[in-house]
Amino acid sequence: MKQLSLRSSVNGTWKSHFGEFQIWALGQQRLEVSFNSVYEYTLDDGSLMANMGQADGIAQIKGNTAIFKPQPDANCELILRFVNKTL
Repeated sequence: MKQLSLRSSVNGTWKSHFGEFQIWALGQQRLEVSFNSVYEYTLDDGSLMANMGQADGIAQIKGNTAIFKPQPDANCELILRFVNKTL
């Protein structure tokens, strides 16, 4: 599996209509990650709702994938995959 060329491939702000990730290569197969996200949706009764999330921390890199656990004891993790200069 090809290893990421860290600084040229991942550093910066990655945006979508759901939010953004800010990523900085730290070396030694680690990334500093900060993200903010909002997912808006409509309930059956027409009410608007939103799920929001925010976290900061360190992701570990394996190949073209980084695993980010917002808190060491959290039951969730984010899998960041970098392909063709996209996240």
